[in-house]
Amino acid sequence: MKKETFKRISVIFPLSVAILWALLALVQLWTEIVSAKFFTRVTISATIVIAVSILVAVVFRDFFEESDLKEKGYLD
Repeated sequence: MKKETFKRISVIFPLSVAILWALLALVQLWTEIVSAKFFTRVTISATIVIAVSILVAVVFRDFFEESDLKEKGYLD
């Protein structure tokens, strides 16, 4: 996967999950579309998915930066 593509995906994916969750939260606030138990499960799942995707993005970004520094001769 290209570095630029990965950077875009690592920003778009967690942001889209957060936006979808926020829309569900707003709808849930005004109309009870799903049960409280289900909404809690979705909230916990969305939090975990966002946290893991950000963690993976940080790890890969560090890897890409290190490989760029090696290519430029700054690291051995």
